[in-house]
Amino acid sequence: MSKLEAYSIQAGYGEKPIIDQLSVSIPSGQITTIIGPNGCGKSTLLKACSRLLPMQQGYVYLDGEAIQQIPTKQLAKKMAILPQTQQGANGLTAYELVSYGRYPHQRAFGRLSALDKERIAWAMEVTGTMPFKDQLVDGLSGGQRQRVWIAMALAQDTELIFLDEPTTYLDMAHQLEVLELLEKLNREEGRTIVMVLHDLNQASRFSDFLIAMKEGKILETGSSEQIIRAEVLRDVFEVEALIGKDPHTGKPMCMTYHLLKGENTYHEKNNRNHLAVASHA
Repeated sequence: MSKLEAYSIQAGYGEKPIIDQLSVSIPSGQITTIIGPNGCGKSTLLKACSRLLPMQQGYVYLDGEAIQQIPTKQLAKKMAILPQTQQGANGLTAYELVSYGRYPHQRAFGRLSALDKERIAWAMEVTGTMPFKDQLVDGLSGGQRQRVWIAMALAQDTELIFLDEPTTYLDMAHQLEVLELLEKLNREEGRTIVMVLHDLNQASRFSDFLIAMKEGKILETGSSEQIIRAEVLRDVFEVEALIGKDPHTGKPMCMTYHLLKGENTYHEKNNRNHLAVASHA
């Protein structure tokens, strides 16, 4: 089973790194979710670990081998990647795009084998994209396009799957369908899933391991019970959260929350009002 470890990595999009001297180990055969506020480095970490973004320093090892040294086609047989922003589907039908997921497994002339066609059909069936397989991707709704891209990643048939906000553009029902599918792939086939999610309750419900980030650093790692706690969310998101328990799963869930900054502002305003009243007394 594939094992991924990162050591002292530095990565960013200019001279100033977004993540610096960051180390983490991804549990094999589990669902790992990265959470944190916007701009904290979640996507950067995901891209660095999947080689979508070149590292400025550090190393990422897959099964003990530095990913920088693994040939691209060989690496693509081990990990599939669904980035946050997808490009390059102009003029392609849904089926054609999903078939691109089979590229690492193809030999000469790029012809689809019987196995390739079987995996493409499976990926489109489980993502509900088969009904529009002959339609152009450009003409699909945002949710339909997202499911087609997910189908392409699944058709790649890898042990390790990276997904950056896979529920983007999806309504509530389709979000659950995608997350339940990833959970099924993990539980029944042992796939290692690494994803970025914004919804804390979804992250808690569907993850075995959580990585909480802030300002380019990892603040906490652990199970849902260890991470979805008021004190951790206070440090990571600067919110005061009320944590309960999901009656269906037993996992912790965020019932409600409010901004700490708003609370401070409120108290400061009250203090100023009290001082003003006192001064006029």
